[in-house]
Amino acid sequence: MGLMLARLVAIVVAGLWLTRSAFAQRRRVYQRDIPAATIRRELLNAFALCFLDAAVFVPVHGSGLIRFAPSTATSAVVTFALFFVGFEIAYYGMHRLLHTKWLYFIHRRHHEATVSHPFSGFAFSAGERMIQVTLGIGGVALASRVLPVSQVGFESYLVLSYVLHFLGHSNVEFAPAGFAKKWLGKVFITTTFHAMHHARFHGHYGLFTVVLDRMFGSQCDDYAALQQRAANGQGARTLGQRFEVENAVISQQVLALPAT
Repeated sequence: MGLMLARLVAIVVAGLWLTRSAFAQRRRVYQRDIPAATIRRELLNAFALCFLDAAVFVPVHGSGLIRFAPSTATSAVVTFALFFVGFEIAYYGMHRLLHTKWLYFIHRRHHEATVSHPFSGFAFSAGERMIQVTLGIGGVALASRVLPVSQVGFESYLVLSYVLHFLGHSNVEFAPAGFAKKWLGKVFITTTFHAMHHARFHGHYGLFTVVLDRMFGSQCDDYAALQQRAANGQGARTLGQRFEVENAVISQQVLALPAT
Protein backbone atom coordinates (compact mmCIF):
# COMPACT_ATOMS: atom_id res chain seq x y z
CA MET A 1 0.00 0.00 0.00
CA GLY A 2 2.84 2.38 0.85
CA LEU A 3 4.35 1.83 -2.60
CA MET A 4 1.00 2.56 -4.25
CA LEU A 5 0.59 5.82 -2.33
CA ALA A 6 4.17 6.84 -3.13
CA ARG A 7 3.42 6.19 -6.80
CA LEU A 8 0.33 8.37 -6.61
CA VAL A 9 2.17 11.25 -4.92
CA ALA A 10 4.87 11.08 -7.62
CA ILE A 11 2.20 11.13 -10.33
CA VAL A 12 0.49 14.19 -8.84
CA VAL A 13 3.73 16.16 -8.38
CA ALA A 14 5.03 15.33 -11.85
CA GLY A 15 1.62 15.95 -13.40
CA LEU A 16 1.37 19.42 -11.90
CA TRP A 17 4.87 20.24 -13.13
CA LEU A 18 4.10 19.05 -16.64
CA THR A 19 0.91 21.05 -16.90
CA ARG A 20 2.52 24.27 -15.65
CA SER A 21 6.05 24.26 -17.07
CA ALA A 22 7.07 26.36 -20.08
CA PHE A 23 8.62 23.26 -21.68
CA ALA A 24 5.32 21.39 -21.52
CA GLN A 25 3.30 24.30 -22.86
CA ARG A 26 5.68 24.76 -25.79
CA ARG A 27 5.78 21.10 -26.84
CA ARG A 28 2.16 20.08 -26.48
CA VAL A 29 1.09 17.64 -29.19
CA TYR A 30 -2.43 19.06 -29.27
CA GLN A 31 -2.48 22.77 -28.52
CA ARG A 32 -5.82 22.68 -26.74
CA ASP A 33 -6.72 23.55 -23.17
CA ILE A 34 -8.00 20.77 -20.92
CA PRO A 35 -10.93 21.72 -18.64
CA ALA A 36 -10.09 21.79 -14.93
CA ALA A 37 -13.05 19.48 -14.29
CA THR A 38 -11.49 16.86 -16.58
CA ILE A 39 -8.17 17.05 -14.73
CA ARG A 40 -9.92 16.64 -11.36
CA ARG A 41 -11.89 13.67 -12.67
CA GLU A 42 -8.74 11.97 -13.98
CA LEU A 43 -6.93 12.57 -10.70
CA LEU A 44 -9.77 11.07 -8.65
CA ASN A 45 -9.76 8.07 -10.97
CA ALA A 46 -6.01 7.68 -10.39
CA PHE A 47 -6.65 7.62 -6.63
CA ALA A 48 -9.34 4.97 -7.02
CA LEU A 49 -7.11 2.87 -9.25
CA CYS A 50 -4.30 3.08 -6.72
CA PHE A 51 -6.47 1.46 -4.05
CA LEU A 52 -7.88 -1.09 -6.49
CA ASP A 53 -4.36 -2.16 -7.45
CA ALA A 54 -3.38 -2.46 -3.77
CA ALA A 55 -6.48 -4.52 -3.02
CA VAL A 56 -5.43 -7.02 -5.69
CA PHE A 57 -1.63 -7.04 -5.55
CA VAL A 58 -1.18 -7.23 -1.76
CA PRO A 59 -3.05 -10.53 -1.28
CA VAL A 60 -1.61 -11.98 -4.50
CA HIS A 61 1.93 -11.17 -3.36
CA GLY A 62 1.51 -13.24 -0.21
CA SER A 63 -0.50 -16.07 -1.77
CA GLY A 64 2.32 -17.85 -3.54
CA LEU A 65 0.40 -17.67 -6.81
CA ILE A 66 3.53 -16.24 -8.43
CA ARG A 67 6.63 -18.37 -7.83
CA PHE A 68 9.56 -16.01 -7.94
CA ALA A 69 12.98 -17.56 -8.41
CA PRO A 70 16.17 -16.19 -6.82
CA SER A 71 17.15 -13.04 -8.67
CA THR A 72 20.43 -12.81 -10.52
CA ALA A 73 21.54 -10.19 -13.00
CA THR A 74 20.85 -12.59 -15.87
CA SER A 75 17.42 -13.73 -14.65
CA ALA A 76 16.38 -10.12 -13.97
CA VAL A 77 17.30 -9.00 -17.50
CA VAL A 78 15.68 -12.05 -19.14
CA THR A 79 12.51 -11.64 -17.05
CA PHE A 80 12.29 -7.96 -17.91
CA ALA A 81 12.75 -8.64 -21.63
CA LEU A 82 10.23 -11.49 -21.70
CA PHE A 83 7.52 -9.49 -19.99
CA PHE A 84 8.19 -6.40 -22.07
CA VAL A 85 7.67 -8.37 -25.27
CA GLY A 86 4.88 -10.56 -23.89
CA PHE A 87 2.78 -7.70 -22.55
CA GLU A 88 3.36 -5.73 -25.75
CA ILE A 89 1.77 -8.51 -27.80
CA ALA A 90 -1.04 -9.20 -25.31
CA TYR A 91 -1.89 -5.52 -24.92
CA TYR A 92 -2.07 -4.87 -28.65
CA GLY A 93 -4.56 -7.71 -29.08
CA MET A 94 -6.61 -6.68 -26.05
CA HIS A 95 -6.62 -3.02 -27.08
CA ARG A 96 -7.86 -3.74 -30.58
CA LEU A 97 -10.65 -5.92 -29.17
CA LEU A 98 -11.69 -3.18 -26.74
CA HIS A 99 -12.13 -0.84 -29.71
CA THR A 100 -14.72 -3.09 -31.32
CA LYS A 101 -18.36 -2.07 -31.00
CA TRP A 102 -19.07 -5.11 -28.83
CA LEU A 103 -16.47 -4.34 -26.15
CA TYR A 104 -15.94 -0.61 -26.36
CA PHE A 105 -18.25 0.02 -23.38
CA ILE A 106 -15.45 -1.37 -21.18
CA HIS A 107 -12.86 0.99 -22.65
CA ARG A 108 -15.07 4.08 -23.03
CA ARG A 109 -13.97 5.64 -19.72
CA HIS A 110 -10.36 5.87 -20.90
CA HIS A 111 -11.40 7.81 -24.02
CA GLU A 112 -13.37 10.50 -22.22
CA ALA A 113 -10.16 12.52 -22.61
CA THR A 114 -9.76 13.26 -26.32
CA VAL A 115 -6.70 15.33 -25.42
CA SER A 116 -4.82 13.26 -22.87
CA HIS A 117 -3.39 14.56 -19.61
CA PRO A 118 -0.67 12.96 -17.43
CA PHE A 119 -3.40 11.54 -15.17
CA SER A 120 -5.22 10.00 -18.15
CA GLY A 121 -2.81 7.08 -18.13
CA PHE A 122 -4.54 5.90 -14.97
CA ALA A 123 -8.12 6.65 -16.01
CA PHE A 124 -9.79 3.29 -16.59
CA SER A 125 -13.07 1.75 -15.63
CA ALA A 126 -12.88 -0.84 -12.85
CA GLY A 127 -13.80 -3.49 -15.39
CA GLU A 128 -10.94 -2.63 -17.75
CA ARG A 129 -8.45 -2.40 -14.90
CA MET A 130 -9.44 -5.85 -13.68
CA ILE A 131 -8.91 -7.21 -17.20
CA GLN A 132 -5.43 -5.64 -17.24
CA VAL A 133 -4.57 -6.93 -13.77
CA THR A 134 -5.90 -10.42 -14.51
CA LEU A 135 -3.94 -10.54 -17.77
CA GLY A 136 -0.79 -9.35 -16.00
CA ILE A 137 -0.98 -11.53 -12.90
CA GLY A 138 -2.18 -14.54 -14.87
CA GLY A 139 0.67 -14.19 -17.35
CA VAL A 140 3.28 -13.87 -14.61
CA ALA A 141 1.82 -16.78 -12.61
CA LEU A 142 1.84 -19.09 -15.64
CA ALA A 143 5.34 -18.02 -16.67
CA SER A 144 6.63 -18.63 -13.14
CA ARG A 145 5.60 -22.30 -13.46
CA VAL A 146 7.96 -22.94 -16.34
CA LEU A 147 10.58 -20.16 -16.15
CA PRO A 148 12.82 -18.73 -13.40
CA VAL A 149 10.91 -15.45 -13.00
CA SER A 150 12.92 -12.79 -11.20
CA GLN A 151 10.98 -10.52 -8.85
CA VAL A 152 13.51 -7.75 -9.50
CA GLY A 153 13.05 -8.08 -13.25
CA PHE A 154 9.26 -8.14 -13.01
CA GLU A 155 9.02 -5.18 -10.63
CA SER A 156 11.48 -3.23 -12.80
CA TYR A 157 9.10 -3.73 -15.71
CA LEU A 158 6.17 -2.51 -13.58
CA VAL A 159 8.05 0.66 -12.61
CA LEU A 160 8.95 1.36 -16.24
CA SER A 161 5.36 0.68 -17.24
CA TYR A 162 4.03 3.28 -14.77
CA VAL A 163 6.55 5.87 -15.97
CA LEU A 164 5.86 5.26 -19.66
CA HIS A 165 2.08 5.31 -19.14
CA PHE A 166 2.44 8.67 -17.45
CA LEU A 167 4.70 10.18 -20.12
CA GLY A 168 2.72 8.64 -22.97
CA HIS A 169 -0.45 10.40 -21.82
CA SER A 170 1.22 13.71 -20.98
CA ASN A 171 0.46 15.34 -24.38
CA VAL A 172 4.03 16.68 -24.21
CA GLU A 173 6.53 15.55 -26.86
CA PHE A 174 9.80 14.72 -25.10
CA ALA A 175 11.58 13.07 -28.03
CA PRO A 176 13.65 15.24 -30.39
CA ALA A 177 12.20 16.39 -33.71
CA GLY A 178 12.44 13.66 -36.33
CA PHE A 179 12.69 10.83 -33.77
CA ALA A 180 9.80 8.93 -35.37
CA LYS A 181 11.76 8.69 -38.63
CA LYS A 182 14.88 7.19 -37.05
CA TRP A 183 15.42 3.48 -36.48
CA LEU A 184 14.78 3.79 -32.73
CA GLY A 185 11.56 5.67 -33.43
CA LYS A 186 10.42 2.81 -35.64
CA VAL A 187 10.50 0.57 -32.58
CA PHE A 188 9.42 2.71 -29.60
CA ILE A 189 6.48 5.08 -29.34
CA THR A 190 6.56 8.76 -28.48
CA THR A 191 3.95 10.85 -26.67
CA THR A 192 2.67 11.99 -30.07
CA PHE A 193 1.94 8.39 -31.03
CA HIS A 194 -0.50 7.82 -28.17
CA ALA A 195 -1.87 11.37 -28.23
CA MET A 196 -3.03 10.67 -31.79
CA HIS A 197 -4.81 7.55 -30.57
CA HIS A 198 -6.86 9.60 -28.10
CA ALA A 199 -7.58 12.36 -30.59
CA ARG A 200 -8.52 10.12 -33.54
CA PHE A 201 -9.79 7.06 -31.67
CA HIS A 202 -8.69 4.56 -34.34
CA GLY A 203 -5.10 3.38 -34.86
CA HIS A 204 -2.01 3.32 -32.63
CA TYR A 205 -2.98 0.42 -30.38
CA GLY A 206 0.53 -0.50 -29.23
CA LEU A 207 1.58 -0.20 -25.61
CA PHE A 208 5.17 1.06 -25.74
CA THR A 209 6.27 0.13 -29.25
CA VAL A 210 5.07 0.85 -32.78
CA VAL A 211 6.14 -2.54 -34.13
CA LEU A 212 2.73 -4.24 -34.23
CA ASP A 213 0.97 -1.13 -35.51
CA ARG A 214 3.47 -0.96 -38.36
CA MET A 215 3.10 -4.69 -38.98
CA PHE A 216 -0.72 -4.68 -39.06
CA GLY A 217 -1.22 -1.32 -40.76
CA SER A 218 -2.73 0.55 -37.82
CA GLN A 219 -0.16 3.35 -37.70
CA CYS A 220 -1.29 6.78 -38.93
CA ASP A 221 0.62 7.79 -42.04
CA ASP A 222 1.21 11.33 -40.78
CA TYR A 223 2.53 10.29 -37.36
CA ALA A 224 6.15 11.24 -38.13
CA ALA A 225 5.08 14.65 -39.45
CA LEU A 226 3.07 15.53 -36.33
CA GLN A 227 5.80 14.22 -34.02
CA GLN A 228 8.29 16.55 -35.68
CA ARG A 229 5.95 19.51 -35.47
CA ALA A 230 5.12 18.89 -31.81
CA ALA A 231 8.82 18.68 -30.90
CA ASN A 232 9.31 22.01 -32.69
CA GLY A 233 6.47 23.67 -30.79
CA GLN A 234 3.96 23.50 -33.66
CA GLY A 235 1.49 20.93 -32.38
CA ALA A 236 -1.96 20.33 -33.86
CA ARG A 237 -4.67 22.93 -33.29
CA THR A 238 -7.63 20.62 -33.88
CA LEU A 239 -8.23 16.96 -33.07
CA GLY A 240 -8.74 15.90 -36.67
CA GLN A 241 -5.93 17.95 -38.15
CA ARG A 242 -3.85 15.84 -40.53
CA PHE A 243 -0.35 16.52 -41.77
CA GLU A 244 1.36 15.31 -44.92
CA VAL A 245 4.81 16.30 -46.09
CA GLU A 246 4.95 16.78 -49.85
CA ASN A 247 7.84 18.66 -51.41
CA ALA A 248 8.65 20.17 -48.02
CA VAL A 249 5.18 21.74 -47.83
CA ILE A 250 2.83 20.82 -44.97
CA SER A 251 -0.72 20.28 -46.16
CA GLN A 252 -3.56 19.97 -43.69
CA GLN A 253 -7.08 18.67 -43.76
CA VAL A 254 -9.67 18.03 -41.06
CA LEU A 255 -10.86 14.48 -40.66
CA ALA A 256 -14.31 13.56 -39.42
CA LEU A 257 -14.11 12.18 -35.89
CA PRO A 258 -16.03 8.93 -35.24
CA ALA A 259 -19.09 9.02 -33.04
CA THR A 260 -18.50 7.38 -29.65
